[in-house]
Amino acid sequence: MADFGDFVSPSKKMSEPGLFGRSVDRRSETRISGAALKSALEYGHIKPWAHGGETKRAHYGLPLSYNRDMQEDKVHLFEGIDTWSSCLSLMHLMLTKTSWNTERMRASLKADFSNATNLADDLVQKGISFREAHEVVGAIVQKCIKLQVGLEDLSLSQLREGHSLFDQNSLDKVSHDAVLRARNSEGGTSPTAVAEQILKAERALKA
Repeated sequence: MADFGDFVSPSKKMSEPGLFGRSVDRRSETRISGAALKSALEYGHIKPWAHGGETKRAHYGLPLSYNRDMQEDKVHLFEGIDTWSSCLSLMHLMLTKTSWNTERMRASLKADFSNATNLADDLVQKGISFREAHEVVGAIVQKCIKLQVGLEDLSLSQLREGHSLFDQNSLDKVSHDAVLRARNSEGGTSPTAVAEQILKAERALKA
């Protein structure tokens, strides 16, 4: 069976500059797995407002006081509920028996440059425009790639070669722990934000 990726135009540009100058291979973004496709279909089944969802189409343009078409949504609604219920049961089984190799996870972050945005944000907080900060950090990332090191491996003197406003606080911000803690908005990755989401989920389950 052909998958979604087989229908992507061969003329599509597959490689282009990414964030902070890194080359990004777009081929991985043009293919979709069966699981992802199923997820998209179930989202359309169960969300009446989902773009292109069957339930939305059944409700769209429904005449006033005429609700017989509401029976047409039940197939998709019940199928979606069955699938989601099965997924939640499987997720519970998986998570209760999962062990996390945190050392391996931490090692996989080395030189991945996911901390580049934190470095740019540091310059912005010191009055530099993001456009200039992006250019500065992009140049530093390119230098790191040539040296085969990560931003977290740089010394303060090496960092200051990129911009004079970098200081010890800037250096502290490139640790991956600092990156995680910095995303403190709702739904973010910081321990505080995650704890709030867990608390919300627990309250919803008890409601």
